[in-house]
Amino acid sequence: MPVSHDVVPASLTSVPAPKVSTDAEISALRAKKAEEQRKESAEYERQQQAERKRAEQEYLKQANTVVVTPRGKKYHYDTCQTLKGSYREMTIAQARRKGYVPCKVCDPPAQTVTLENSGGLYWGDNVYSRGKQVLDVD
Repeated sequence: MPVSHDVVPASLTSVPAPKVSTDAEISALRAKKAEEQRKESAEYERQQQAERKRAEQEYLKQANTVVVTPRGKKYHYDTCQTLKGSYREMTIAQARRKGYVPCKVCDPPAQTVTLENSGGLYWGDNVYSRGKQVLDVD
């Protein structure tokens, strides 16, 4: 049977012609993409700042927490080898106000640790470090 060249199959008539974008449309799409990337970048930076703040607060809490024994005159880190028996936690400021002095063995700070007097904290790859001490914040 001969093929008619005048009849177009229905499957071809429903396919839209490819859209040709104008320079203005391309510019608008690029601007939209750039704005989305800027927003994502700003959100990422906000999250990083919040994580740094949380890590700083955790570091300061750990750095300023010491322990004292019921009859001792010194304050210690809770890992001090001289600790025996029971002890209770308090801040360096509280210990100093109550007349405690730093232990010479574990050598806790003599004053409250702040970010300014801590020797500097360095942020990178979810870790805060201060000298040789590294604090994982994950």
